[in-house]
Amino acid sequence: MNLTDKFEKMNILCIDPSLSCTGLFYSGFISNGDGVIRKTGDKYSYINRIAKNKTSAKDLQLALINYDIMNRTKEDCDLVIMENYSFGEKKSRSITVLAEVRGVIKLALYLNGIPYIEVPPQTWMKWSAFGKPMKKSTKKNIADYIAHGKSIYNLDYKTPDEVDATMMYVACRDFLHSVDLGLVEQKVPECLVKLVEIVSNIS
Repeated sequence: MNLTDKFEKMNILCIDPSLSCTGLFYSGFISNGDGVIRKTGDKYSYINRIAKNKTSAKDLQLALINYDIMNRTKEDCDLVIMENYSFGEKKSRSITVLAEVRGVIKLALYLNGIPYIEVPPQTWMKWSAFGKPMKKSTKKNIADYIAHGKSIYNLDYKTPDEVDATMMYVACRDFLHSVDLGLVEQKVPECLVKLVEIVSNIS
């Protein structure tokens, strides 16, 4: 069995991490025909309204993200693909918060023993045929991006974050297909080398 076939038989959770709206894509739903997208942001948006002085809204969200990912990866999850930081991204408060989000996700994966890779946006955009970020600055941009995502799996996307998570899956699948065809470039990002190793070891 080639790498692409192995990959498509795995149950893979792709994560576009964010404090307010983490986008998720789960490949296990595709074979069922329902393609359910579970957006963690739906669960956490109310936290800002109910947070008390003793516990910040951010801390409650982080705890819920950890709990949510723990539950999702307890069963039927072979691999997690998570978006990494952009190359050369500048330090800022938002990056600090993102580091906390990624930290609680990694803790959940560690406790459940789930392997994961971290793919920078520039990498998955290249392999998903985008080449560069699609604009998401206006409602029309977002609508166009969601329509693009829907054209692939016909899923009911609510946010561009969910599309990003889906495109990470598409990028990794297409990269493995290129490996099967012997078309890989000489300099391959470390995250994709790790992907090949993990998928190769699937029986």
